[in-house]
Amino acid sequence: MLDDITIYNSKDDIFVTTEKFKSEYQFTTSEQFIDYGAIMGDTSDTIYGVDGIGKVGALKLIKQYG
Repeated sequence: MLDDITIYNSKDDIFVTTEKFKSEYQFTTSEQFIDYGAIMGDTSDTIYGVDGIGKVGALKLIKQYG
């Protein structure tokens, strides 16, 4: 489902594919990207995330629990 997505990062002027993202963060499934965003939160999209958990904590939780 999510394997055909490409994200354009205008700040760095780069394109990020699902496969590149999965390998960079060592995710085993594309769906873990959604979990990562939900745990971390995103104020621009009014997703609050989990208090006190940022990028490092979100990655740790996903790697530990899938």
